[in-house]
Amino acid sequence: MSEVRPTPAFKRPLVTGAIGFIGMNLSCRLADAGVRPVALVRSSSDSARIEALREFANIAKAEDDDDQLADLFVQYRPDVVFHLAARYIAPHTSGDVLGLIADNVGLTARICEAASGTGCRALVYAGTARQNAGSAPGTDTPSPNTLYAATKQAGDEIIDYYAQARDLDAITLK
Repeated sequence: MSEVRPTPAFKRPLVTGAIGFIGMNLSCRLADAGVRPVALVRSSSDSARIEALREFANIAKAEDDDDQLADLFVQYRPDVVFHLAARYIAPHTSGDVLGLIADNVGLTARICEAASGTGCRALVYAGTARQNAGSAPGTDTPSPNTLYAATKQAGDEIIDYYAQARDLDAITLK
């Protein structure tokens, strides 16, 4: 595989979900392309994964605090957010409901609010094909088949709001 690629046009990417498989690989590729990302992680995240990430990303620890999140966006001034963080549980139990909503809906809204409030104009969101798993063949109308997929779809709808109301240039990859 050829690794000759131009340097991305953006200079200050922020990656959520950076300790996951896709986020870790994306962060590494960004660094290889000459753009060191900021990896937004929780203090409770796997410390070994955070340490591995330090080689090619700046680490920003954030908890469930809107002011702290906004401060991090002000500090790092990302010009693009790769929002990969999610809670995946399928099938779920009644004890999983609030966590799925908090992480997949609430965090997405908080990321959009912080981004649009600090001048970040681009967001790449990791959706899931399960958002359309119950859709009729040939249609792109969402029809989630799990609560996880429904929360990802709700996050997608929140992003649509910010795209329209706050001029956020956003795309969802499924």
